[in-house]
Amino acid sequence: MLFLRKDLLKTTGEHIWGLTFTLYPDGKFNIEYDYNKPEGYEEEPPHQAFLDQCMEELREKTDAATAAWGLGREERWNIDLQAGILSFHFPQGQQVDVPIQVVGTYNQADGTFLWGWDHPSVPEPLRRAAQAVRVYGQEQSIEELDQREVRCSEDQAWEFAAVAAHLDNAVGAYRGATGKTLLFMTFGRPMDESSLG
Repeated sequence: MLFLRKDLLKTTGEHIWGLTFTLYPDGKFNIEYDYNKPEGYEEEPPHQAFLDQCMEELREKTDAATAAWGLGREERWNIDLQAGILSFHFPQGQQVDVPIQVVGTYNQADGTFLWGWDHPSVPEPLRRAAQAVRVYGQEQSIEELDQREVRCSEDQAWEFAAVAAHLDNAVGAYRGATGKTLLFMTFGRPMDESSLG
């Protein structure tokens, strides 16, 4: 249903607020659409379609990295911020190193996201992807992409990482936990792809 809703909005420009699907015993069916917005319903932000597109791209990139070298199957990870390298360690002793950009940190205790473009712990060379998001936020007048610290959910923090991955042409994004702080990063291709098999 969500696919139909988005597809019809994209192809017709009409927003569907209700859908009735009737399946008959002979196998035929009928779909009726309701184009009337329910009272009191808050519209999605205008940029939500862009966020959805970036999240879908990130899912595809994640699937590709999982298939290629096992992203998500690592038993531990570590990061060298000075070198800009994220290392994944796998049970069989394999290690995969990827170059990173820091999108920002999410504080689970107070529900705030601190952007990497002005984060005191993020070296200047690792701020590029976050800065690209800030510039996009300024151009599109999207406040949460242009504020140093944003109150948001963890799902929204993933959206920020997906936008950074899209705008900076990253291979994927990763979230690493250090206590109550979640570090959101984008990453590039493995540095030694010949070791991947």
